[in-house]
Amino acid sequence: MKIMRGLNLKGNDTSILNGYLDLIEEITKKINDLEKRIKSFVKEDKITLLLKTIPGIGDIVAFLMW
Repeated sequence: MKIMRGLNLKGNDTSILNGYLDLIEEITKKINDLEKRIKSFVKEDKITLLLKTIPGIGDIVAFLMW
């Protein structure tokens, strides 16, 4: 991201790029927050812990199957 923010583009391109980069950063923060909440739920739920014993089933898939 830092490299992309440092680019010198023509016209409004720098402003547009920075807007998209801001959006990506905000979405990434929300995704990380949701993953933390899901992991916290999975740690406390017996069904999701059991589902995670199946090969290929992680926190998010176990949560979705619950």
